[in-house]
Amino acid sequence: MSKQKLKISDYLIHPAAELFPMMSETEFQAMKEDIRLHGQNDDVLIWNGQLLDGRNRLRACTELGIEPGWSELPKTIDPVAWVLSHNLHRRHLTTSQRAMVADKLATLKHGDNQHTNEDSGISLSSQAEAAKALRVSSDSVKTARKVRAKATPEVVAAVEAGTMSLNAAEATTKPKATQAEKDAAAAKQKAKADAAEAKALAKAEAAGARQKLKDDAAEDKAEAKAEKERAKAASLTAEGQAKNIVNLIQQHIDKAVRLVDDLAHLRPVSNATKMAVIKALQGVKLW
Repeated sequence: MSKQKLKISDYLIHPAAELFPMMSETEFQAMKEDIRLHGQNDDVLIWNGQLLDGRNRLRACTELGIEPGWSELPKTIDPVAWVLSHNLHRRHLTTSQRAMVADKLATLKHGDNQHTNEDSGISLSSQAEAAKALRVSSDSVKTARKVRAKATPEVVAAVEAGTMSLNAAEATTKPKATQAEKDAAAAKQKAKADAAEAKALAKAEAAGARQKLKDDAAEDKAEAKAEKERAKAASLTAEGQAKNIVNLIQQHIDKAVRLVDDLAHLRPVSNATKMAVIKALQGVKLW
């Protein structure tokens, strides 16, 4: 840790140092109090004459009137890779915050903060490369670009601070619908609902008609079956009656035969006569 006097105004801020947002005021005051009580634990870091890391620590020391400790990083390091590595590991950033950082990384260009790319050690990154470095999707980076370009500074700051999601921020960039547009959208939605209801009703009616035809056919089939059963029962009844009559006739024939036999005891009757009586009885038509 160097003891050389350091002032924030003495150094230009490296573009990579601004990839990540400053602490919130609450976080800053907590860190400032910790430095007041326990001293500065981590150096402010300088790279190639530019402040690369420690803006919050330097501010706290300045406000406390404490001489900040600082160190200078080798010029051979990649300053952007260094900043990404150290901040991604020690900060708990939301996906929306990382997307905003990736957008900044992808938009670092020649002339940022009055430095050339050669001076700042920056190799330009595409959105895809920045997204990969920050572990977010390319679509998220595109949304972050849209939010930064169209949202209010307060909304951008809220996303970077982690108090607003990227989707919520994007919603603020969409133009508000006029009353006429709202009415038209409502009418369209109602027409869609009415059409769906009419379609459902027609479908239900068609299903009801099909069911009625099915029920009628089943009823006709059942009635035909019942009629067949009734006819069968009637046929069985007639057959039974016929059998009863035949049995009755047979009983009369048997009785007549016995009568002939009885008469034969009183007066001889030839077999021919007996057969003639039986034949006559058998030929009687009772219906």
